[in-house]
Amino acid sequence: MIAEQDFILAIRRFNRLNSTHTIVNVRRKLVDYDVVSSDKVESAIRLIVKKSSGEVFAMANGDLFLVMPVHNAEETTVLKTALYGAMEITTESDQDKVITFYELPRDYSALRQRANVYVEQANASEHMGAIQTATQALQAHDVQGPLTAWSLSQVETLLDKIDIKRYVRTQPVYRQDERGVWEKKQIDFFIGISDLKRERFPRLILDTPERLFLELCSSLDRKLLMELTSFTAQWENKSISLNLSVETALSSVFAQFCQAVSKSVRSKVSFEIHRSELFLNYTTTQNALSILKGEGFNVGIDGITASVLPYINFTRMANIDFFKVNVSKDKWSGMNAPDVLEALRTLPSDKIIFSHCDHDEALQFGQKMGVRAYQGWLIDDVANAIIS
Repeated sequence: MIAEQDFILAIRRFNRLNSTHTIVNVRRKLVDYDVVSSDKVESAIRLIVKKSSGEVFAMANGDLFLVMPVHNAEETTVLKTALYGAMEITTESDQDKVITFYELPRDYSALRQRANVYVEQANASEHMGAIQTATQALQAHDVQGPLTAWSLSQVETLLDKIDIKRYVRTQPVYRQDERGVWEKKQIDFFIGISDLKRERFPRLILDTPERLFLELCSSLDRKLLMELTSFTAQWENKSISLNLSVETALSSVFAQFCQAVSKSVRSKVSFEIHRSELFLNYTTTQNALSILKGEGFNVGIDGITASVLPYINFTRMANIDFFKVNVSKDKWSGMNAPDVLEALRTLPSDKIIFSHCDHDEALQFGQKMGVRAYQGWLIDDVANAIIS
């Protein structure tokens, strides 16, 4: 039943975002395969989908839904031929019965009706016992591995029911002045996602696929923003920074935050947009950044690593107040590459923050590059700071 729910949630998200996809329903049960042949067919289909950077949703009865990038007429013909070959279907009548194409968003209603049939069939066959709550669902032993649309939905349901305050964490960003003295620059507020994962959904891998991870981050951002909106007196005299998704920046949750925060203190509030948002939807992200700046907030780009530094056009980002570069040990590889060094040198050093600074090499490298601002447990130790 999870597979069917997962697919329903996926296409609902596609429809809400008005994204374009080619969806293929492969009705394998209409073809009489033995078990060995059936496994070979599915493997062949999955290989075809992988080559097109698509995704496979396997229904409980063995049928498949293939989620593909949008295909033009020529690409659709090539895909059909490949699928027919994998399934060894030669007659035109069988081809029309076994494989059905849907184009989103145009065919959403028809696709949803078709998906509902699989949900009803799965309910009737009772492949999986009823799970009453999101808490129970996320603790089930078969709920593990990378995020899916279904597991993300369960996490979002759970977030609506728990007290998120106990997972709110803070970590300062420090600046080192010319004398070598460390001073607190700002305090980052965030949801302690590792603690949340350990207690609530320990077997899920949250950072993949990136698309769903960003949706999870967006949900956490909204929850944190709602908490801070209700308790402005506890932080309004501090310089703070918050993660913010583009979707949240354009939402009513952000509008309510703006109403609660007077314009006189907004210059002390910074919002960090993850660099993936720029790659996924540059125009919308730029609009969101303009809104944040127009409301009087500072804005930064978070999640920058050595692997993406050469591909960001920093010359078009003069309105950005700071850039957070992840220099943790597991992201450090390639930091000394010529194209990475060239990208770093295009940035004003006073706009760079080295985040996740957890090893001496990163600190020494940053100091040689003229970077003044750092964040991470190593800096907490060096600055002899007490995190409040």
